[in-house]
Amino acid sequence: MVSSNISGIPIVVKDGETGLLVGEKNVDALATAIITLLENPEKRKQFGRAGQQRIQQELTWTNTIEQF
Repeated sequence: MVSSNISGIPIVVKDGETGLLVGEKNVDALATAIITLLENPEKRKQFGRAGQQRIQQELTWTNTIEQF
């Protein structure tokens, strides 16, 4: 996953762990991140697995309720 490092997105996407975050309105960094993942299928799979695991273990409704 490639996303901008704005608002609540970094809560879900951990840079270098579940995806790549780039600065807001930074077109060059966005293009570089996309190309990086296009050229590295294993990294895409790794991010996908890590993201799915993070959602299932950490970003649950139960954990959200407990935080509030």
